[in-house]
Amino acid sequence: MRQYFQEGDLLVAEVQQIGSSDGSATLHTRSLKYGKLRNGVFLAVSGSSGAGVVRSRRQVWTVPAANGGGEVDIALGVNGYIWLSKHAEARDDGQVEGRKAGISISNLDEAVSNSIYSSQNDEIATETRREIARLAGCIKILAQEGVKVDEETVTKAYDASLDADVEMMDDEDGGGMLSADIILRKKIVAAVLR
Repeated sequence: MRQYFQEGDLLVAEVQQIGSSDGSATLHTRSLKYGKLRNGVFLAVSGSSGAGVVRSRRQVWTVPAANGGGEVDIALGVNGYIWLSKHAEARDDGQVEGRKAGISISNLDEAVSNSIYSSQNDEIATETRREIARLAGCIKILAQEGVKVDEETVTKAYDASLDADVEMMDDEDGGGMLSADIILRKKIVAAVLR
């Protein structure tokens, strides 16, 4: 494992088994599409009484970001850990963009270590970074306001933040940054709870 991971690396895995005698864990990733988490931001949220991340139909999905931001991948862990990242484009051959196709079994270790488990982030456009930050802000608001975090609420919150931005740009009274943040928070929560 140490040839692929270092302490502090983030990854998505399913815990298959926990050893009762030594506490060791057997982890499983669903395919080579899942490797070390890169090109994004990590959030940890907690909640009580139905708030926070909840188990839902999909825990991983892609948001078609607005404002030229491309697409953003979201992975919600029921443990409250969330990963938002630049979309990793899957190709027709089943590989992920930027990773080598046609891997032979003899080259698997080299290909896996050089691409799937690389710690090197890709270049991320400013627009994509902005939309990742917007989505992270929406998720934080949901968690802080005691609203469950799942695909439906995150999508509604994101859409409400886009609408609120347009409304605030049209508003010329210049109410200040603090009031704009409060208005945005209220609009997001109201849109999600409708």
